[in-house]
Amino acid sequence: MSGSISRNMISVYVTNLVPAALTYIFWLIVANHAGAETVGTVVALGSLAMILSSMAGLEVAIGMKRFLGKAVADNNLLVFKQIFASSMLIIAGTTTATLLIMLHPFFDILGRVGIKEQFLPVIVIIVVSNVLINMLVNGLISALKSKLMIIPYIISSSGRFPVLFLLFTLLEVSEMNVAWAYSSHYVVLSVILAGVMFYALRKISGRLFADLKNNTKLVLEGSLSKWLPQIVGVIESSLATLTIFSLKGALETGLYYISFAIFSIISMIPSAINMVSHPVMSGMDTERQKEFLSKSLKFGFLVTMPIAAVAYYYSEPILTVFGKEFSVSTDILSILLISLPMAIIMDGCFYLLFARGNYRNLLYLGFSVNATRMVAYFMLVPVYGGIGSAIAYVIGSVIQLSMTIILVRKEKLKIDYRVYCIVGAIPFGIGYLLKIAEIGFGDFAILVIASLIAYSCLRLINESEIEIILAVMMPPEKAHTTTRRIIEKLRQFRLM
Repeated sequence: MSGSISRNMISVYVTNLVPAALTYIFWLIVANHAGAETVGTVVALGSLAMILSSMAGLEVAIGMKRFLGKAVADNNLLVFKQIFASSMLIIAGTTTATLLIMLHPFFDILGRVGIKEQFLPVIVIIVVSNVLINMLVNGLISALKSKLMIIPYIISSSGRFPVLFLLFTLLEVSEMNVAWAYSSHYVVLSVILAGVMFYALRKISGRLFADLKNNTKLVLEGSLSKWLPQIVGVIESSLATLTIFSLKGALETGLYYISFAIFSIISMIPSAINMVSHPVMSGMDTERQKEFLSKSLKFGFLVTMPIAAVAYYYSEPILTVFGKEFSVSTDILSILLISLPMAIIMDGCFYLLFARGNYRNLLYLGFSVNATRMVAYFMLVPVYGGIGSAIAYVIGSVIQLSMTIILVRKEKLKIDYRVYCIVGAIPFGIGYLLKIAEIGFGDFAILVIASLIAYSCLRLINESEIEIILAVMMPPEKAHTTTRRIIEKLRQFRLM
């Protein structure tokens, strides 16, 4: 991978990780002060807002990336600006239409879900802000300007805390105040990112809406094939929360959500890689796409699986930080982690197929997988609650992986599944031995370090990959120096 692409991946990862960590702390505070039921209620309204955002966004944020990536590869910034402007015009209309439908009494969306009407303004704010954020984020990623997103995400995620403390101090600890604090992140982030994008585009001269009809057609062509499966997908993922909320109550919803949130944080590592891969691969020829996919999948496994092993074997102490009541949801987290290695392969292959314009097969893939999960939710959640939802999620992942393998073979792509199995088995094997030994203090660090050493001994990781991993946790200059020291030590002990 080139330096710019690697730095872009790191920026996207940091952009995702820091807010996720701050959100983790936010829910930690809420859970300890307001309880799991409040977490469940706010999460439920957030899930409904995500469904509406997906409907309003029309997946234009993803559909435009292929063409934005090509414009960047051709160094045609004016085309980039015009395609982005056309895309913004599309989502302005679709968002307005979606909100009008939601507000119409005939549909009674809030009543059908079981959410109180007092939360309506919060939901509207999240929908509008989230649609705008998706557009701006994917635009900056396509321009390989991910570094510009880090500060806005940190500011908006940190801003939740003074809002929460202020509302709790001046008013009261309530679901409504938690909801307002939760939504403040979306408002602040959308405003700052809009300013960043405007600053980045203002230097590009030329007509903003030139060739509007053709650009709109191109973007919609790439968007609609992803939009319907994405709606089903968002409904599917949000349905887990909403079904538990409707059938099992706010408490069970809160217990499930925290486990899923931890799983999502770990999933952000390969997600950051794939988000950058999409526009980058769109500007590559077939052979370079294959090489890039192989490297990105391998890197995703190397970084993710040691962390997944820590979460799997030490789920109880991780969850009980939120309170003793969350200790009963350890099985939910363990089950969800089963789908993680499948997700790395599926997402990487998905974006390659999307970059090649293989829309129809991806349409069928999205519908079949998400429909399967939705049916499984209705069958398993009433009986098993959060555990049933986790099982349904894994069932969908198994089906999606199977269909992805078939599509990849049709594209004549060879994926070395053996290497990924080894990379995944090593940290889980080390974690199992540590669990039996009951060493106690330092288990987490030993597992990660021992995994990296094992990767080195088996020649599964090289110097540049070690530097990229360290650059996630420290400044680039220090990462480079530290990498050199690690390599010297490994070679000294003949481990590399």
